[in-house]
Amino acid sequence: MNPNERATSLCFFKNLGIPLCPGCGLGHGIHYFLHGQWSASIHHHWLAPVVVAVLLYRTIQLALIQLADFKQS
Repeated sequence: MNPNERATSLCFFKNLGIPLCPGCGLGHGIHYFLHGQWSASIHHHWLAPVVVAVLLYRTIQLALIQLADFKQS
């Protein structure tokens, strides 16, 4: 999936013709960060690396909770 390709979008702002959307920029930034393109990630949204770190932390936290619950039952 290429975030730069022209495809139909569910973005409210993009559908109104407003080209700058902080949500789309964050989504593109996360995509680029996870694909190792860190400068492109920060270019699209400077909070993308922080959001990736928070999402990874929360995913690991929830996985550990599930694992503890699984071991108890």
